[in-house]
Amino acid sequence: MQEQAIVVEVKGSQVSVETDRQSSCGHCSAKNGCGSALLGKFFNRNQQYLTINTDLSLSVGDRILLGLDESALLRGSFIVYAIPLLMMLLVPIVISQFDFSEIVSILSAVVGFSAGIIYVKYFSAVARSEGDFSPVVLKRL
Repeated sequence: MQEQAIVVEVKGSQVSVETDRQSSCGHCSAKNGCGSALLGKFFNRNQQYLTINTDLSLSVGDRILLGLDESALLRGSFIVYAIPLLMMLLVPIVISQFDFSEIVSILSAVVGFSAGIIYVKYFSAVARSEGDFSPVVLKRL
């Protein structure tokens, strides 16, 4: 996965870049009935700023090409979306084996979802420090 960016700040081996968020919502035939298009209009953040480590000698205003490994994108998407939902389903299933009331089962779903969200926050902090899910500068354009 590749994206163009503009260097806005250089600090040693770190560069801060600005990317223009691309959306395919304007080209889809279902854009009027789609929740993603509605959320995109509501939050409308077209520019995103990132800080990236690089060995290239760059200066402010340079156009660069960023790259992200597709497997990292797929793994990250799975973790962010699937883990909270799986926890929301699995915790009540386990709790139901102990014959608690229905309200306890409902609350266990909330607890499971919350535990999934907490795991995602922990995972994102670890992944950010390790750099496995960080984009890299491929080349100067």
